[in-house]
Amino acid sequence: METEIQKIREKYADNIKQLQTVSEDDFRKVQFYAERHKKNLFAVRKSADWGAAIIGLRTATPSLKIGVKGRTWEDVLAELPTDYVRTKTEPMKDKILADREELAKQGLLTEWGLVVEQKDTFFVELKEEILTK
Repeated sequence: METEIQKIREKYADNIKQLQTVSEDDFRKVQFYAERHKKNLFAVRKSADWGAAIIGLRTATPSLKIGVKGRTWEDVLAELPTDYVRTKTEPMKDKILADREELAKQGLLTEWGLVVEQKDTFFVELKEEILTK
């Protein structure tokens, strides 16, 4: 089944690529137009219905950036009060998992109150020869 899907993808790869390019170009054109006419299009609402599509602006999550050229986060960190500074200490879980057999022999996992857990996930894999009959 997977090989058949791959064959179809390969057969239409050029068409898909061409359509993706056209779609991306059209998106950029509409975005350019919307940015140039932002005040008119989005004066009342942050979206506009264009019949075949709704275009709009989504407000992104606020982020902090350095606003002064040459300034670094280390410079900012030196000036921040401690209630605006985070120090994150966390266990190196990947190392513990990598060393789990040795740690278990030494009794350290038990001492630390840790248990290594590994679950199975259910799957169904269809047989191609039955599907093609």
